[in-house]
Amino acid sequence: MHILVLNAGSSSIKFQLIDTDGDAIAGTSDRRLARGQIERIGGEAIVSLEAAGREPTKSAVQLRDSAAAVDYIIKWLIGGEGGAAPIHNMREIEAVGHRVVHGGERFTQSARIDDAAWRELQELVELAPLHNPDNLRGISAARAVLGAGVPQVAVFDTAFHHSLPEAAYLYAIPYQYYRRYRVRRYGFHGTSHRYVAYRYRQLTGVTREATRIITLHLGNGASACAIDGGTSVDTSMGFTPLEGLVMGTRSGDLDPAILDFISAKEGLTSREVESMLNKQSGLLGLSGLTANMRELLEEEAENGDRRARLAIDVFCYRVKKYLGAYLAAMNGADAVVFAGGIGDINPLWTDQDHARNSPYGAPVAPPSFIIGCFSGIQFGWPGLGSFHSQSRLIFERPVYWDDVVNATCVYEGFDGPSPSDFAGRTVTDKFLNTYTNQRGEQIATISWQVMNFERGRALARRPGQGTGGTNGGGAKPGPVLPHPWTEDEVTEIEARVLAERPRGAEPRYWEDVRAGDALDLVTKGPIGMTDEIAFVAGGGTPIPRLKAHAAALHDYRTHPAWAFRDPVTSAREPIYSVHYNLQAARAMSVPFQYDVGFQRQCWQIHQLTHWAGDHAWIKEARAEYRKFVYHSDVVELRGTVTGTRIVGDGDHVADIRTEAVNQRGEVVMPGQAVVALPSRGSALSPAARRARSPQTRDQQSGRQQSGRQQSGRQQTGRQQTGRQP
Repeated sequence: MHILVLNAGSSSIKFQLIDTDGDAIAGTSDRRLARGQIERIGGEAIVSLEAAGREPTKSAVQLRDSAAAVDYIIKWLIGGEGGAAPIHNMREIEAVGHRVVHGGERFTQSARIDDAAWRELQELVELAPLHNPDNLRGISAARAVLGAGVPQVAVFDTAFHHSLPEAAYLYAIPYQYYRRYRVRRYGFHGTSHRYVAYRYRQLTGVTREATRIITLHLGNGASACAIDGGTSVDTSMGFTPLEGLVMGTRSGDLDPAILDFISAKEGLTSREVESMLNKQSGLLGLSGLTANMRELLEEEAENGDRRARLAIDVFCYRVKKYLGAYLAAMNGADAVVFAGGIGDINPLWTDQDHARNSPYGAPVAPPSFIIGCFSGIQFGWPGLGSFHSQSRLIFERPVYWDDVVNATCVYEGFDGPSPSDFAGRTVTDKFLNTYTNQRGEQIATISWQVMNFERGRALARRPGQGTGGTNGGGAKPGPVLPHPWTEDEVTEIEARVLAERPRGAEPRYWEDVRAGDALDLVTKGPIGMTDEIAFVAGGGTPIPRLKAHAAALHDYRTHPAWAFRDPVTSAREPIYSVHYNLQAARAMSVPFQYDVGFQRQCWQIHQLTHWAGDHAWIKEARAEYRKFVYHSDVVELRGTVTGTRIVGDGDHVADIRTEAVNQRGEVVMPGQAVVALPSRGSALSPAARRARSPQTRDQQSGRQQSGRQQSGRQQTGRQQTGRQP
């Protein structure tokens, strides 16, 4: 069943064409065939269109009104106007869904638009004069083009909040205004909050009745919703979308007396004051710069703009206030769930809709996911400490959700003993990991090395620790640990992190890349204990896996060298705890806890995928791990294109030099990468060339089973991807 979805505004229309049915909806396997947006209707409109499996297009077209825009969309869908023909004629559009902002108290759920419903919708215009008229024009346009026989359905922003109790939706004003004019809290963004709650239940397996969450829709429009028992029990927007959180151009909550005060001082009418609160306030009004959060973060990070920082702080403070209020109202919550455009990182790994419309045709895992499936085997040489020193990763195929990843590890021997400046003599172990999927296809390989050193010699050479002084033996002063960041410095670092965005669906063409081009910066830090625990929880530890209590003690009794006695807690801790346990780090002659080698490699891959976009393919990434990235350190990942070429398999590639630099100016990870980029002269992008066929994906989806993860052995690892890679 093909459904056309329309969201009509005053001078714009957004649309999607969805292929779905009841089973597809239940299994979240409906497909988006096309999507787009037409802006500046009424003159030379800007038309942005994208069909599944095709490159997006943008053009300028003369469109006089909404009816002409809808007519253009439908002609494009069936192959006219240079379209991609996801359908063959208008009769294949079996229904149209319309977003309608306000349903009042009459429409408590989606409704088919018949003559009676149409009349009632017209009566509701006074409740949403800025939005509902535009929505109704979209309905009229679709009727005019498709005919009265195609069902038109209205989906209301307000409907999800119909479950609010009286105590939440009534204002403390004379009750007769509610009886006469239905002045009350209606709430908006209901379709978003309802969908986010639905996805939360899908991902967690929680029943609707047990759902107790707070959802945050954060974008140019922003709202919060308290959801208990699967229903909305409170929400931040009120009689209009003006109430609640700070938004791009809307003020959110304020004292109503301010309206008359400003009106009197500035000589403004009530309409002008209302317009100011809706269109000139919020982030724009506070900063005087922009309504865009990303631009504010960039401005604050690059130029230290005080008002940009102020706008961000007021926005965040208002969100925190609502979170606290809803936690109190519901006696707690099980999760805070985000929607909208703020906080989004790379939707290719996490957003099913985005991934289905990517060259892969379905959700995939990031390339670094294989490290979480199996990173290696941990063993040692008597009397020697060891560090992971370098790796080379070669990626051949994507990992789809529900794939099974099988891993093998081969010990390829060692080099040495060799002299070193760090700690006397060293021995270097060499390993090769090979990863395959359930089809027997090779996914990737990792060649990695571990440097083993004389622990006693390293201890004698260890620099001063903790204060930046020496150890009393004339050793070179070491870094001050933890690093003494100021509040302003941390604020600036976090602003840089929050401003990072993946390139996403916009192709980065090989023809546009030149030697000397810089990659977008990616910042990590200040590194903390939770960063290391998250890496461990994600499967980053080598075999033997970390265990606890009796399971751990049995292992340590059999293998005493796997653990040591923490002198502070008296607990036995694994040697691997050097990454989060201070005493373990010091036992390895290191002054402070430090990061994991493969963790650093994941940062490099993060930077490469952010820069390259959805259509590219990371062919190879290699890196050396130098020095230590201590807890409290901040690392900046940089990169430069060194050249472009066409390789034997036909890929158009960019050669890239990468480096990770800490706040002390030390290069802690030099590296290289080879990235295949889409070419304007090639029919398929590198990602599309490696994507699995739709038939094969469907067969795999049909074989999904519960019990998706199996434990590994010391020589092999096996893991199936979950719904949240």
